[in-house]
Amino acid sequence: MSSDATIDPSEVLSWLSSGLPQIDSLDGRALDDAMVSIESIVRRAQAFQTALIARAASTRRFAADGHRRVGAWVSALTHAGRHDAGVAARVARGLQDLPELRAAFEAGEVPYAVVETITRRVNNPRAAGELPRFDDVLTRSVVRRSADDVAILMADWERFVDPTGAHATEQDATAARGVKITRRGAEVRLSARFGSMDGAELEAILLRLTEAQFEADAALAHATSGTPADPLARTDAQRRADALLEALRLADSPGAGTGASGTDRTAGAGSAPRREREPLVNLIVSWPTFERELRQHLGATSDALDPDRFCEFRSRTTDGAPLDPAEVVRAAVLGQIRVVLTDAEGRIEHVGRRRRLFRGLERDGVLLQFHRCVWPGCTIPASRCQADHLRPHAHGGATALANGGPLCGYHNRFKAVAGFVVERATAGRWRVRRADGSEITPALPSEPAPHHGIEFDRTRWTPPPRGRPDDGVAAA
Repeated sequence: MSSDATIDPSEVLSWLSSGLPQIDSLDGRALDDAMVSIESIVRRAQAFQTALIARAASTRRFAADGHRRVGAWVSALTHAGRHDAGVAARVARGLQDLPELRAAFEAGEVPYAVVETITRRVNNPRAAGELPRFDDVLTRSVVRRSADDVAILMADWERFVDPTGAHATEQDATAARGVKITRRGAEVRLSARFGSMDGAELEAILLRLTEAQFEADAALAHATSGTPADPLARTDAQRRADALLEALRLADSPGAGTGASGTDRTAGAGSAPRREREPLVNLIVSWPTFERELRQHLGATSDALDPDRFCEFRSRTTDGAPLDPAEVVRAAVLGQIRVVLTDAEGRIEHVGRRRRLFRGLERDGVLLQFHRCVWPGCTIPASRCQADHLRPHAHGGATALANGGPLCGYHNRFKAVAGFVVERATAGRWRVRRADGSEITPALPSEPAPHHGIEFDRTRWTPPPRGRPDDGVAAA
């Protein structure tokens, strides 16, 4: 581009200005369609801005006005805060070596939040060098995934390419565990830190106890007013605090169970044997991940890192919290926690157990299919979901893992009433279709198209040409 070349955004700005007054006339599917189209434009605009930042870095345009870094140039021109400007510069730098991801970004297939999540890994010195090798695999894996789901995927990726570093991080977190109690006037504050394994178990225990507190509040509300509706007597935070205190009181009471030595203090002469509790925590790990880690425990040499095998990697809790595979194997060997093995697509193949097959195993297996409610946009963790028949039982749907998925109570009821259909797609993805067969999260259009109420005129501006930016982005 010559030094006197310019970019004229007037048509885009004119279109936006003319469309705003018409928003109040949109409703129903027309509102959905307009949102999808404007998202497509926003993604291209963000890709365009990122390419401008890369260009400013490669030409050192920022230095002409006395800026020492391209992030300062971004902040000066856009009034962005220091953090946001630095993130924008890092994204531009990270895309330099990821042409497939950059092309998907410029085509509107991937949102900025997903690109930022992936390029954030350039700050990990142990894993950053592997990013270019996984460019194609990661790009194919993140299309049409939410930023929250991609964050879980990238946590898996870091443990896949750097298992030694991930294990060291887990060991450091476990070694740094601790509980601190401080007093501030009439208030007592408690803070705690644990490694991921102990933290996952603690979270599951506290969640179960808090649910019991909620049921007590709902029963009280029903007895008082005839309906278990809000406002309840306590907030969720208060119920968690009361559940924790109750658990500590119970643990400190005479004959409270297992002591520090691991022996059962209640199993003395004349006492009834205690029923072994069902596992509180489920660890999700794929067969290839489990096998690779087990081979390393047995002293076998690790295979060379293969980007195409990344899609098989999985090691996390039910709700998506990342776990060190080495700790998962240890838990499986000791039989402390239930380990669930999946295939490369995330389908449950085996649900381990500490003892004989117990009642409700099928329900648990269904909830382990995904880390949250599978309804797009819902963030309710799987541990708080219901096991739903994808094909209703009344219509011949089998009560089997292949016909099940986690849905929160609201979306389970909504699906049945409104006639929506939930389907399992490939690569661990899920689809939700309306009664007319249309998908509620359609693929974004390659360019804006006419929709009810607003005319999306074709504009003259186009994304920057594909290709690697010049060197110099590292100046961010």
